[in-house]
Amino acid sequence: MFREAWVTGADGLVGAKVLDSPWLTSLDCVGEKWTVDLDTSDGLTQIHGETLAVSYSMGMGVNHAPGSFVLAHGMGRFTWDGEVACGLIERSAPIEALV
Repeated sequence: MFREAWVTGADGLVGAKVLDSPWLTSLDCVGEKWTVDLDTSDGLTQIHGETLAVSYSMGMGVNHAPGSFVLAHGMGRFTWDGEVACGLIERSAPIEALV
């Protein structure tokens, strides 16, 4: 599983370990609120978010075979230490978890 994060710190970009991030749990995820927990050299960082819009890619074309993944590409609203911004979010899940 590929999980990498970077945050800005006093000395520039700081690597972060992803402790928890939002897996896709439903195809009806617009309005869903979630949190990303990151461990940095400065301690725990939490970024709260809400999915605003989403589109789906189910593999190369629509593949409902067991083991295939559904990818959700969307827009999110992120809140980090009182600052709010909008940006891209990508979430995924095995198709078996969503059907």
